[in-house]
Amino acid sequence: MSTESNLRAAHALPKKIDARTRILETALAEFAAKGFDGVSTTDIAKIAGVTQPLIHYHFKSKLALWQATVEKIFLLLKQDLANLTADVRTQSKSDRLVVLIKGFIRFAGEHPEFGQFIMREGTQKSERLDWMIDTWARPTLTLIVSDYHQGVAEGWLKSVPFPQAVSIIMAASMQFFSLAPMIESMYGVNSHDPEQVELHTKAVLDLIAKILLVEQPLAA
Repeated sequence: MSTESNLRAAHALPKKIDARTRILETALAEFAAKGFDGVSTTDIAKIAGVTQPLIHYHFKSKLALWQATVEKIFLLLKQDLANLTADVRTQSKSDRLVVLIKGFIRFAGEHPEFGQFIMREGTQKSERLDWMIDTWARPTLTLIVSDYHQGVAEGWLKSVPFPQAVSIIMAASMQFFSLAPMIESMYGVNSHDPEQVELHTKAVLDLIAKILLVEQPLAA
């Protein structure tokens, strides 16, 4: 998303939204698009329509603001996935895995900045990356890790190493949405159109079924 687009989005926020929320929404979009080093708090303040001292009042530092944006997006993901697992608690582990994957794909479609954020931060080792992994990424994966290993042990999942399996699922789920400008330029489709989201969900589930499942299909 361009700076101009972010500016329009920030200004489009209802006036009743408080300054802290405006700052967080803008910071998430900017960090996702440009990375930590490519964004200044001055830029964020301008786009959010607030003063720079107000950012420091709420977040103390650029790093603290970045950490707050990580917390915001991961809490949204964890809440979405927790709600899904609660709804299918009595179903089989394979059914729960299908529901979680579908939920993650749709989350990636609704929040493309999540995939952009992960791809930018994950490309080089840093204390920020270690903090994000230890505080948010690894705990979030606990929602599926035990079911996945049990599925391999029970024989309905192929013995694909967990890091590879997660990487396949994440890349297949997120990139169609995170690279929306490229997808539109190349293929003339809007990744965020509801029809495209459904088509992508089905395609990813079919692909993952072939890669990971021994027998049963992942029905969309």
